[in-house]
Amino acid sequence: MSQVFKTYLTLFVIFLGVLVLVGVIAADMDGSKARDYKNYVIDQMENSNLSESVIEACKSNAKAYNYKLDTKVIKDEAGKTIAVEVLLKYNYSIKLLNVLREHELRGYAR
Repeated sequence: MSQVFKTYLTLFVIFLGVLVLVGVIAADMDGSKARDYKNYVIDQMENSNLSESVIEACKSNAKAYNYKLDTKVIKDEAGKTIAVEVLLKYNYSIKLLNVLREHELRGYAR
């Protein structure tokens, strides 16, 4: 009888471990999607020659993906935009462990 209890307890622990790992993998996939989106935004800004309208469009588009996109325009002495600092904030969550944190990704469009 004790062997049956040990077997079911082992199966329960393995099942719980699998659920936690699935949550971690899902959170990592969300982080990967956020990195891909940040790279996409930087590519769009660079391809538009750091156009102000594209920067604003990227900011509004980020809201559709539940990201917060902050930008800081870097200008030279003549007032020409030479770079844009991109800060993408996204939620990193593992629901089973009740983990919800905001992560940030930073990049530069030149």
